[in-house]
Amino acid sequence: MTTIYVGNLPFNATEQDVKALFERHGKVESVKLIKRPGNRQNRVVFGFVDMPQAEAQSAIQALNGFQMNGRPLRVKRSTGAPTNAPRQGGGPFPPLTICATLREQKTPPRAGFFFGVHQLLCAFGRAHMKRG
Repeated sequence: MTTIYVGNLPFNATEQDVKALFERHGKVESVKLIKRPGNRQNRVVFGFVDMPQAEAQSAIQALNGFQMNGRPLRVKRSTGAPTNAPRQGGGPFPPLTICATLREQKTPPRAGFFFGVHQLLCAFGRAHMKRG
């Protein structure tokens, strides 16, 4: 199964419209459109289509640049479709690593903005370790 990103969709596009367009190139498992709340109406911004791998590749080649209601679609293989997996925070430098690094400095911060950040990182790191 391959997830395809579909961008630059017409604002009034529906899941049925997108599904019908992609079904010309193979079996469509699911369609998910992402909408942005507007002032008066929800507008479609982009979407994801799930298809078998071989059919997805032909759909990508055929539909990238295709005009849908006057808008050229951007169609490519998705690199980061939303998942339901729990996120692990911390980024590239987990809080305890930063906290330990600050402690190892010869003159760790004792006042001001950096001291507050240091204290928050240490507290967050300890709480995160207890949870995890």
